[in-house]
Amino acid sequence: MDEKIEADVPLEATGIANGVKNFGGLLEQSLRVLAVECLPRDLPDKITVDVSALNIGDSIHVRDIKLPDGVTAKTPVDLTAFSVLAPAVEEEPVAAIAETAAGPEVIKERKRKAKQRRPRRPGQREQPLRQPRKKRPRNSFAFCWWIERFVARCRI
Repeated sequence: MDEKIEADVPLEATGIANGVKNFGGLLEQSLRVLAVECLPRDLPDKITVDVSALNIGDSIHVRDIKLPDGVTAKTPVDLTAFSVLAPAVEEEPVAAIAETAAGPEVIKERKRKAKQRRPRRPGQREQPLRQPRKKRPRNSFAFCWWIERFVARCRI
């Protein structure tokens, strides 16, 4: 029991940061656990950190955290544990707003396709490509019509 151990102890923020409450900032917790070294009887369940004094742009580093007696931090002291960030404001581009206000573009004329032609062989005149046959609709009337026609041809 006289031997020091290393353990990870969870960090917990208490209070509401001034930058969050008054200016709409965001509290970011960079470290969830803190590596510490201590005797087993001194090992805390969690480490609470008061963040109520933080304004926008302020942060609490590992060196700023007050640890209980007999507990030392093994995590590098320069790491940031908590920080308050400015709120992210998304600005819409002015051009996008102008386009939505004007409405969609209305196309009045249909573009005509240029006729495709088969490549010419020597001594042959150009011919337009054949258009694919239109398929009949797949409904019961068309199907019955096709069967009647087939049966009529088979009787002859």
